[in-house]
Amino acid sequence: MRTLIGNLFGIVFVTVPALMGFISLEASVISFVVIAYGYWLIILSISFFLTSGELVQELRGQISDAELRAFRRHYVHIVTPGAGEVISGLLNFLRLVGFIWAGLALWGGNYILGGLCIAFYFVSGGIIFRTNPLPYMAHLAQQGNDIAVAEWDALQSLKEKLNLYKASRSRPNPKP
Repeated sequence: MRTLIGNLFGIVFVTVPALMGFISLEASVISFVVIAYGYWLIILSISFFLTSGELVQELRGQISDAELRAFRRHYVHIVTPGAGEVISGLLNFLRLVGFIWAGLALWGGNYILGGLCIAFYFVSGGIIFRTNPLPYMAHLAQQGNDIAVAEWDALQSLKEKLNLYKASRSRPNPKP
């Protein structure tokens, strides 16, 4: 359901470049590239730079190195899984629609813009995996991929420990 919300946001974001097509094809492709890469950079910076250092310090002795790596890699998914799914849906929508704009750009002779639209498909894959790893990792883990199994186990263990940590923080401390 949340991926559908991301796709609806994608339709809204793509409306602007589509309307720019009435002005010129080049303006339409440029606006799509700016919107797609701009949104990608915002999510990338959130994913990389806004990890909760305070929470990591409090959990430092309770989580393993693999769980710490999983926490830093999939921070958006762990802290706000719903937002991670929406972000993933939006980026997936933009990367697929990018092929339409790539075709239009190549048809209009704008090879650099067409290349940027195609490159977005590959560039955005990593951040999509970071924000919503479960659909991709579950399939690989079921097939027996050792790396995916280890990452899956680390994520599940980390989620359990974070839930216990949150529950202990929400309980009032008894007074001595």
